Amino acid sequence: MLDNYGVPAIHNELRWALGVGEPYDPKEQLFEVYPGKFADLHLSSRVPLCSFEDAVSRRDRIFQVNRCVRTADTVIITLGLVEVWWDKLTRTHLNTRPFEAAIRAAPDRFEVHVLAYEEIFSQLDSMFAMIFEHCSTIGGIIITVSPVPMTATYTQHDVAVANQYSKAVLRAAAEAIVEKYDRVDYFPSYETVILSDRQRAWTDDLIHVAPEMVEVNVSRLLGAYVGSETILQAPPAGNSSPMPRGGSAADAALEDAENLLKTRRYADAVAAASVCIQGPAASRALRIIGQCRFELGQWDRAEVTLRQALSIRFNDPHAHGYLGLALWAQDRYDEAIDELKTAVDYSPTIALWTCRLAENLLRAGKYEDGRAIIERGMQIWPDHPGLRRLKKQPEMSLQSGVYDREHAELPDK
Repeated sequence: MLDNYGVPAIHNELRWALGVGEPYDPKEQLFEVYPGKFADLHLSSRVPLCSFEDAVSRRDRIFQVNRCVRTADTVIITLGLVEVWWDKLTRTHLNTRPFEAAIRAAPDRFEVHVLAYEEIFSQLDSMFAMIFEHCSTIGGIIITVSPVPMTATYTQHDVAVANQYSKAVLRAAAEAIVEKYDRVDYFPSYETVILSDRQRAWTDDLIHVAPEMVEVNVSRLLGAYVGSETILQAPPAGNSSPMPRGGSAADAALEDAENLLKTRRYADAVAAASVCIQGPAASRALRIIGQCRFELGQWDRAEVTLRQALSIRFNDPHAHGYLGLALWAQDRYDEAIDELKTAVDYSPTIALWTCRLAENLLRAGKYEDGRAIIERGMQIWPDHPGLRRLKKQPEMSLQSGVYDREHAELPDK
């Protein structure tokens, strides 16, 4: 919940906690998405909605946590993204995309900014000067760049091009800020990952860094700054066997769970996946359990489990998609459509969630939006049976909104 991805979002949280500049105003920063249900615009849209009072209380606890920087010895900051959302009303950058309902309610309030080098350097410069001024115990700051790639972009570029720009400009700004401040170091975890053998550096999705590679980087960091005696070494390039990921047993268990899910043995699938919910494959295990609970008609339990999965891996399209279906089954139609839209954003090449989004837009009476999704989907998958069925009978009612497995596709793992 407390992850921050853009430099302005990191800066916002620290300055609010330290009492620098304009204070956080809950009347402006909390958005009423649905009657009596508020979202904190500076937290992930996956954080559950709550009452205004609970949102203010949660925000106070966040400030309390972030104020610990006052007594810290070292601050480690990882730079993540350059595509950030701008709130024109409060004139602040947000951490992630606002709720879809918030964008629809105030379409002129939010816009996407792609930060330039000068903006990133200026934000870093202001933030580091603030930290050194207000945190007297700080010995130094370590800055890194996240190797995790973008899986979608708000620009017109291919995501690979957008990702390369993002990493390059963040890396350049990090280098410049290190040159300016004697007490700021750059730690090359980004380079360690992207310049290593792909089989050893990444998990199977080629998005998340393999746990053993994380251990190598942490070991080297400790060795460099606290004199750790044991420094792990990455396996030599050219070794034909991939780095052991410590998850072979978990992978086998989850393969079994997914096979059980495909054959509709849901209770057995839950049992198989449950042994993995504490390890590095926890998000995948929780998503499988959430799917099973959805299929069993346990809508509220599915919602809880899928939100847990997303708290670990926020960009899992299948967790978002099944969460959307579980919300729909609870008659929470707007929330459901928001989650299905997010699933499509994170999986533009998977037909399942495009079809489900179109279907539920039509069932909600949003015929124009639903038809647009159908047309866009059919440009990619002209023979998809679900999309063709929806195009032939475009008008549906909420009463027909029960999950229909006729054209369902089992997700990739």
